[in-house]
Amino acid sequence: MSFYCSSYPIVEKKALAGGIYSFTLKCPEVAQAACVGQFVQIKAEGYTLRRPISICSIDKENGTIRLVFEVRGKGTDKISELNKGDLMDVIAPLGNGFTVPAKKDGRVIVVGGGIGTPPLLDIANMYGENCTAILGFRSFDKVILDKDYALSGAKVIVCTDDGSTGVGGTIAQPLADELAKGGVAAVYACGPTPMLKAVVAAA
Repeated sequence: MSFYCSSYPIVEKKALAGGIYSFTLKCPEVAQAACVGQFVQIKAEGYTLRRPISICSIDKENGTIRLVFEVRGKGTDKISELNKGDLMDVIAPLGNGFTVPAKKDGRVIVVGGGIGTPPLLDIANMYGENCTAILGFRSFDKVILDKDYALSGAKVIVCTDDGSTGVGGTIAQPLADELAKGGVAAVYACGPTPMLKAVVAAA
């Protein structure tokens, strides 16, 4: 497996929610080598340890990757200060990623919890209308990427712990309802441990 250690230009930056940012990097060799579910290690200026960030989406044709992360400390806060035109120092792509069959038979469900939502987006892009995306967040102000999932053609179900938008409560009941419909070839999940345990129990 090939990976690259270099500085790449930021071609787009967006604030998605409070403390959550989206960066798109122009890095053709990384985009060609990357697969769904892999991550990068980003160097924050002034800090020794790199920060691991999941790859949200890969555009091999345009030679870009998109990174979405939440500020969780001083390192990610420093990275969030970068802007369009700046260089981001990354090692990428890293990790094994998801196993996605070449033949897209059947229906798939992706279950994302909070900042675990970004790395599942390209699975929705692959399966389109044959994908159901169940996305769980603490509250309305933490909801991210629901419109991106909708643009993929996937059926989108947003859940919030406090019921401020979408389905009130966790992803458990919507997931059970979707599984009960049958015809599910795979369930992909990324999020906090309690959510992953719930997904395993349901599936």
